[in-house]
Amino acid sequence: MTSIRLSNISKKYQDILAVEDVSFSLGSGECLALIGPSGAGKTTLLRLLAGLEEPTEGEIYFDEVYVKDLPIKERQVGMMFQTPLLFPHVKIRHNITYGMDKLGFSKEETEAKLEEVATQLKIASLLDRTPEALSGGERQRVEMARALVRDTKVLLLDEPFANLDIRLKEELQKEIKEIQKERGITMILSTHDQEEAMFFGDWIGILDHGRLMAFERALTLYENPSNVFAASFFGKPRMNFVDGKVHIVKGKMALELLGKQIPLERGLPEQEVLVGIRPNYIQFHPVGEFSGVIEEIQHVNAQYLYRVKCEEELLEIDANAPMKIGELVYFDIDMEHMLFFDRNGERIELR
Repeated sequence: MTSIRLSNISKKYQDILAVEDVSFSLGSGECLALIGPSGAGKTTLLRLLAGLEEPTEGEIYFDEVYVKDLPIKERQVGMMFQTPLLFPHVKIRHNITYGMDKLGFSKEETEAKLEEVATQLKIASLLDRTPEALSGGERQRVEMARALVRDTKVLLLDEPFANLDIRLKEELQKEIKEIQKERGITMILSTHDQEEAMFFGDWIGILDHGRLMAFERALTLYENPSNVFAASFFGKPRMNFVDGKVHIVKGKMALELLGKQIPLERGLPEQEVLVGIRPNYIQFHPVGEFSGVIEEIQHVNAQYLYRVKCEEELLEIDANAPMKIGELVYFDIDMEHMLFFDRNGERIELR
């Protein structure tokens, strides 16, 4: 088991800053799921951890040992890519064990480890075939075997499930998670899939333009994001953002929101704010405080996602009840779950 610590890591390619001042710590056997838009720096960060790139600034530690001081074999890092990088005319057994002799493994050790990982990943019958004879799912299992066969303690996954169909994806995800927990492997996964991130991640990291915008437990990130970017990027359906104003009304603190004056038991300095409200914290009610007109309806599994226009704002509300476009509806907002952000997008706590 290996802990990981990044200290002020940056990576620059000429004038492009791909990773900027990233720091975090990950405990032994934990999994970090990295999410973010394309070009956010997820793959670059994985390549830095794998030793395929050198950081421009900052330091990476495994078990508090500076990685530059660790011989390659002692780093024990495995990496898995979106598209399997296999030698096309080489048997699967040699694809998996390629380079192990150079890392100091004997022939006997190599064969024993190959047998173990091939059995775990259900590819023992494929070892004497070549990659062209395998399906996409089988190739991905071979890629995973190659990443695990070298006594891997740190596993880096760069969107390895993106090209698989749903059934194969779920099957392989379950197997990898079982192996990771069983072996106590420290894992970092890059993905665009939030459900995948929540399935694997003990921690969720959100990257944007190379900067780490959030590093939190999934529930904390959903309920208490630290900035607008994290709040808007994580969670489905997306959070609603509504302009509001905190001010004094008749000597008491109030929030001006959607044409209403809402008393605040806890206060903020008088200011304009951006109010964040998750769709599940808005409930339709026959005598609700707010009203609006349904402009769009989207089906999400067994739920309906309604887009409701209220005071020139468009709110997303999810519910079970069927309604119609153009219908006037009334609703309430759970005030306890409203989040406040300043005009720079940073979270403001009520006092």
